[in-house]
Amino acid sequence: MPSPAPSSADLTHFLTHPWCAALLSAPNTTLLPTPSRVPKKSTEDSFFAVTLRTGDTIPFMLSFSSPRILPAPSDGVAAAAASPATPAPPIEQVSTLFALEAGLNGYPVTAHGGLIAALFDEAMG
Repeated sequence: MPSPAPSSADLTHFLTHPWCAALLSAPNTTLLPTPSRVPKKSTEDSFFAVTLRTGDTIPFMLSFSSPRILPAPSDGVAAAAASPATPAPPIEQVSTLFALEAGLNGYPVTAHGGLIAALFDEAMG
């Protein structure tokens, strides 16, 4: 079964924030599906698909990939090894944006530390 496409509500939300809009509109940016946001009969992914998908927790989440620019070689030896005839393939980077709401607070206006660990786990796969 193919992964679901990102929701237009998620994209619309993040495009209203200039910093996020700049990331999402950069050249060669590709929106990625986020299957863990879709409820499943098996209850797999229920934490992000159900428990954390509310207006008070994480109403919007969006993943995307973009090419990462490799740094230029800094010395003559490395420069000779990286000839223009054989350019290195771009390294892709994957990013995930989360809209965090007050229902996630562990302290006033501060997300709970356990949630932060869960966000890292989710974003890293």
